[in-house]
Amino acid sequence: MSVRMGSRGRWGTALLTGLLMTCLGATTPTETKTEGGTETRPPHVVKADFLLRFLDYIESPALAQTAPDEAVVMVIGGSDDVLQALQRAAQGRRVGTHPVVCRPVAEGETLERVHLLYLGPGTDLLQHPLVKLAQSLPVVLVTDAPRGDPVGVINFIWTQDRVRFDVSLEAAERVGLKVSSRILQVAHRVVVGSR
Repeated sequence: MSVRMGSRGRWGTALLTGLLMTCLGATTPTETKTEGGTETRPPHVVKADFLLRFLDYIESPALAQTAPDEAVVMVIGGSDDVLQALQRAAQGRRVGTHPVVCRPVAEGETLERVHLLYLGPGTDLLQHPLVKLAQSLPVVLVTDAPRGDPVGVINFIWTQDRVRFDVSLEAAERVGLKVSSRILQVAHRVVVGSR
């Protein structure tokens, strides 16, 4: 397994991150410009913003087969704060032509018609039944695993007082997802698999 980490230096990485975040609709991952200056956003709000934007930059066979007016479904477990922030942020938003629906993990969840699954820090990823299921379906699995290799396609991390994320191309390819280079350029770390 090989890992690519940026060699752009601190300022190059900051500039590239700022440019992508502008494209993704934010100034920096944890700050928002206001009339009174800069406002720091809580990590759960930053994660909700990232989750809402990830599907704009990941090609999925499941999304390609979804009718234009059918909803993109995001299922959230292990963090009520992220779920509530995502539900607020998703109001009136679309991924392409698709409205966005955010809901908690349901009892007996099958991930049918689910496009993104987020399992937050309150989740035991080694024991959670949806991890194995998501790893076999074209679902964008996003986790909050302790540092290490991502369990799913994307894993949130906390570094330098900021919410960042790692991306596993190996996990994405295994379930038929294609991750845009725009996400890879601002990822903290990209796991590219064994070659």
